[in-house]
Amino acid sequence: MAREIYTCVRCRRVRRDTRLASYWTCDECVGELLLAFGGEMPVWVGNKVEGYCTVCNQRKMATVRQWMVCLICDRVTRSIGRGRVAVRFVEDWWGKNVVPHAPNLELEERDPPQFRPYQRGDVEQEQPDADFVVSDRSQARELFAIELKTGSSSIGGTGGMSQFQLDTSDCDQIMGFVQRHRLPAYVFHAQVVEQYEPPTTRYAPLALWWTDIYEMADAFQMVRRRQTEQRQAAFFHRKCFQPIATFAEAVRERHYEGLAERLRREGMPTLYRLA
Repeated sequence: MAREIYTCVRCRRVRRDTRLASYWTCDECVGELLLAFGGEMPVWVGNKVEGYCTVCNQRKMATVRQWMVCLICDRVTRSIGRGRVAVRFVEDWWGKNVVPHAPNLELEERDPPQFRPYQRGDVEQEQPDADFVVSDRSQARELFAIELKTGSSSIGGTGGMSQFQLDTSDCDQIMGFVQRHRLPAYVFHAQVVEQYEPPTTRYAPLALWWTDIYEMADAFQMVRRRQTEQRQAAFFHRKCFQPIATFAEAVRERHYEGLAERLRREGMPTLYRLA
């Protein structure tokens, strides 16, 4: 008997990896999932339990809802909740470690993680903003941008990633922002892991690392296609990243001014090169 192949509710493609995916959501957040899935109602809805919502990561009354979703769209959908936890992690760190020493520097979120309907590659999209822009309120002047990347692995240490991967499209977006705004940019990596509290799961932030676009360019190693997706990724040596504790000192020493001067003098670095 042949295996039945289903259509993914998000990308609307018939894919062999489409399966029944379960999302625990509170009543306040389910509308965001419906937006991501084009307004399609779940194929099954369970009972309410006290647990963690996949979307807001808050412990409240949550309901399991199921849709037919392919593996790529499932990963994208779950990344929103993880990304929002990472954003709060960065904002909390900034408030504790930068604001006391530089209260004039304001961290502004510009491109929050959001659920969006699926768009095919041939649909023209708006040029994305940086995840954060830091400004000097005393001078009403933008100083630098921060692009935030989130994953479950640490950088360095036992069990940490051997290389840092970034989609070439993400590299292009970062450098596109730098070119449009002439601002230096940093890249943060947030380690956010899943912690199981059956029957639900919560996202827990563990650590942050940082680098700048010039250090990243110097650490470039190769471009190759991701194993599970039809997308190319640039690979970088993890040595270009530092623990976040050193970034507070870098801000106090105005490291970003040196980056801005380098940008004016040398122009933009090349983050990756195709073979």
